[in-house]
Amino acid sequence: MSVTGRGAPARSAAADREIVISRGVDDDKITGVIDWSEAAQGDALYDLAVLTLGHEEHLDDVVAGYGTDVDLDVIRGWWSWRSLVAVRWLVEHGFDPSLPGCEFDVLRSRM
Repeated sequence: MSVTGRGAPARSAAADREIVISRGVDDDKITGVIDWSEAAQGDALYDLAVLTLGHEEHLDDVVAGYGTDVDLDVIRGWWSWRSLVAVRWLVEHGFDPSLPGCEFDVLRSRM
């Protein structure tokens, strides 16, 4: 798959998956993100949650760029759900979700 647009891809994943971060022509600000790795029908706020998981400091900017009313409590709920689901996968694959900045930190920050 190939995605073209303004700016060059910041990172590409394997085969049929590609992440493209589009940058503006004039000021090189990020103007869009396309990530096909988890494409599916569902709650758009889940996508915003995944994009900002572990980086709450960027939530206001992402929400402002989204351009509509956003329920921040729903995004925070998705952060918790995503972290809980990821813990099992991480443990099963030899990763430690209790390391600083990982899933347990995200869950603790929601308390």
